[in-house]
Amino acid sequence: MNSNGREEKSKEEFSRIASNYEKGIWGMYFRFSYRQVLKKCRSYFKQNIKILDIGCGPGGLELLLTKFIRKYELLGLDISPQMIMTARQRVLDKNNKITFSVGRANKIPSPNSYFDIAFCLNTFHHLPEQKKFLLEINRVLKPEGIFVVLDVTSDTIIRKIWIKIYNSI
Repeated sequence: MNSNGREEKSKEEFSRIASNYEKGIWGMYFRFSYRQVLKKCRSYFKQNIKILDIGCGPGGLELLLTKFIRKYELLGLDISPQMIMTARQRVLDKNNKITFSVGRANKIPSPNSYFDIAFCLNTFHHLPEQKKFLLEINRVLKPEGIFVVLDVTSDTIIRKIWIKIYNSI
């Protein structure tokens, strides 16, 4: 399957499960992993930091960020319009500039050297053009910027079977 076909399949899959994506056992895992990542990154957080969240899904990381940083700007990017819609409904934060946008990870809508920190949590294995993505992250991060990747899975047959079972429950 070419990268456009893989991307379209991901968009359809994640749009279908957007409203339930962070519920059940997956939700417990996501909340745990987000908290652990934010604790490890605490020393990098400063006032007015610019954050990028690739594959932001329904905004789980964004819901936790205010506990770690007081003032920040954030772009949450996801390929699924439903995930972005869900994130916008869940994350209502008047103190920070949070923008959610439908988009591709290898075409980030921002200027060069803009972000202080970029997160790619539980998303990297979904990206069809990983080398292009890494080049794009390098483009949008400031020279002293931090790139945080957490990905404990890959798209194997076992994962695909698990997703089918999970979706049928």
